[in-house]
Amino acid sequence: THRRRSEICYAMIDGNIKKIAFEIVSNRKSLDEADLIASRLNDQIDLIFDLLGELKSLTYLDFSGNDLKEIPESISKLTSLEYLDLLENRLTKVPEAICNITTLNYLDLTGNEDLQEIPESITNLTSLNTMGLSFTRLREIPESITRLTSLKSFNFAGNELKEIPESFSNLISLT
Repeated sequence: THRRRSEICYAMIDGNIKKIAFEIVSNRKSLDEADLIASRLNDQIDLIFDLLGELKSLTYLDFSGNDLKEIPESISKLTSLEYLDLLENRLTKVPEAICNITTLNYLDLTGNEDLQEIPESITNLTSLNTMGLSFTRLREIPESITRLTSLKSFNFAGNELKEIPESFSNLISLT
């Protein structure tokens, strides 16, 4: 498993779409982690997520530092995904498709400075125990977030919040 992961990591960092496609297709049954950190593939993001959708066992995806403005809806094909790092991109919204990946337990959107709101459907992420929303442009935290009873870590520092919902105190698992 370690060898497969390092080969795909190299292909991702190298930014060679043919290498990435080959690694994904040839390892689609066993590949469970993918690092696409600063991979410079913004113009091919739809293709990348279509290819990643073939990885039925993918549990870990790090797409931080890519200046992505959006995440394709095809991310919802990653039905085994538990860890999603979208740190320091340029997302303006959290796609509904992410909110349908109910296996997620880690979601980091820190440093997406154009992100202004979180959809109400975030409550679908009932397994979520860690969420990073620091240094975004959030002005409010939806009250529905207090329904994420598995949430243990929620970082929202560096935002322009006017208030925190009163029901936030119901998140008794937070540390």
